[in-house]
Amino acid sequence: MANETLPERLDRLITERGTNPRAASIAAGLNPTAARDIIDGKSKRPLHTTIAAFARVLGVDADYLACRTDAAGEVAPQQEERPRPSSAPDALLFERAMELATEDEQRILKELAERIIERGKKKRRASGGK
Repeated sequence: MANETLPERLDRLITERGTNPRAASIAAGLNPTAARDIIDGKSKRPLHTTIAAFARVLGVDADYLACRTDAAGEVAPQQEERPRPSSAPDALLFERAMELATEDEQRILKELAERIIERGKKKRRASGGK
């Protein structure tokens, strides 16, 4: 929509995708309040990497989300990239840790989880599993 601001466009796209600001922020690998901070005007000049992360999750071009173009350039939204632990207690612990972590800590947790998951895959392949 023409003449939208970044906060308005972000809010509209989140709503159109049937999600909420917190879920979109977490799916983008950001602080859980990142989208709400932009929408509420608390974050007036978000980093390009933040905009790009939201654009990826919402399935649009980053320039469109940033209101540099009115051409949506829509792409298929990607699923959350955050690795998922396999057991329920591990998943709950991981989710809680991500909720409490700063953005830097979230990045570190995500990297560690990805390494653990990759090691598990390699062990299964080496032992003749999937």
